[in-house]
Amino acid sequence: MPPLFPGSTTYPGSTTYPGGGASLGENTLPAFMVEINFGQNPGAIPNDWRDVSPYVTELSIRRGRQDEDGRDEAGTATVLLLDDNRDFDPTNTAGAYYPNVLPMRRVRITLRWGTTNVGVFHGFAESWAPRWEGTTGKLPVVELRCVDLFKSITLTELDGPVYPEELTGARVGRVLDTIGWPTAERSIATGVHTVGAEAASSADNKGKVTPATATGSVKAYLDAIVDAERGRLFIDGDGNVVFQDSRYRLDVATTSQATFSDADGQINYPELETEFDDSLLANDVIVTHQATGQHPNPVERASDASSIAIYLRRSLSLGVRLIKPGEAAAVAGYFLWRRKDARFRAPSLAVKPVAAEWATVLPLLDVLSDRITIHRQPPQGGGAIEQEVHVEGFTLTLRPYAADVSLDVSPTSTLAEWVSGTSTYGTSTIVGI
Repeated sequence: MPPLFPGSTTYPGSTTYPGGGASLGENTLPAFMVEINFGQNPGAIPNDWRDVSPYVTELSIRRGRQDEDGRDEAGTATVLLLDDNRDFDPTNTAGAYYPNVLPMRRVRITLRWGTTNVGVFHGFAESWAPRWEGTTGKLPVVELRCVDLFKSITLTELDGPVYPEELTGARVGRVLDTIGWPTAERSIATGVHTVGAEAASSADNKGKVTPATATGSVKAYLDAIVDAERGRLFIDGDGNVVFQDSRYRLDVATTSQATFSDADGQINYPELETEFDDSLLANDVIVTHQATGQHPNPVERASDASSIAIYLRRSLSLGVRLIKPGEAAAVAGYFLWRRKDARFRAPSLAVKPVAAEWATVLPLLDVLSDRITIHRQPPQGGGAIEQEVHVEGFTLTLRPYAADVSLDVSPTSTLAEWVSGTSTYGTSTIVGI
């Protein structure tokens, strides 16, 4: 298949953070910069960024996923632009950016507090919608909706490329090579698990039938690879494709980057969602992996009798693109360990950073999965509730003199696959993991 982004070597943009931008509020909210690359097609090396920040009246961004078992979907941004001169109106032939007010123009958004500059969104214009607001219906604005790379690769089809048996990280990189995504704009972990080879036709060189499975949506195929790893794949705030393998949170995201608390002297939160229910319980996990000549019965199962006695049987069936039964058994064991008991969770919290607190909060909105601490002292007395969690996603809204940030989080885990020479039985690993 032809590459999706031919000829691009540094896409999607500068590795330095832009400065400036319009400031909201009086020393309480971060400065922001919204830039649009009007003059170039999406595959070109970007060098025509135009700062439209003075026209922005409101913006909102959503990136990430809701919990640790979900898939990262396309990040989105909505920018409301004041349009007195109709420069952002695609129907105005006299506009400053005509005829380049088009879908798929690249857009990036950066926030800054002091010396802390963080890219929070990098994607493409999806639509330009002029409208007229206010009490008289005559205030001209254009709503710019944006989406990141994931929409494009959802609409791009693989046509049976040949891939060898390899680790998940190598496979993710190979797929990005197939669509022409530059290596400079990736952060790809090695991976722990192995995925099978993909054939170009229905028969391999030994005459055995081998379906050409590397077909369909690029996004769906990558999701299946990431599911096999139990990692995550997303577009970071600077437009890079990021693949985190199943050991990332144990080896990299090991230290809490911030504490959110109802106590004085910490970053406060106005809302904290909590739950302790049966929605994630599973005590009978069935994992189906890919069959091979050596392993024709591709099913591994892990159950817990004590959990079944307490909660009744709750089965969870998973299909993974793994070829080694031991790895599939490890996946079954991991999900059983994590889901066999009901666990207290704080899945989301709303925060309102004040002044210098933004320097701590902003980095959490770039590369996701950072570890943070949530603290709550119930007013009834007794012990405090404290939990370390990973940031899974966020929603950010900026408007004049107001900012809202909501973080989706999930509990940290201390267990993963056995790693020879480093794991300790019973502490950093469990049977089958």
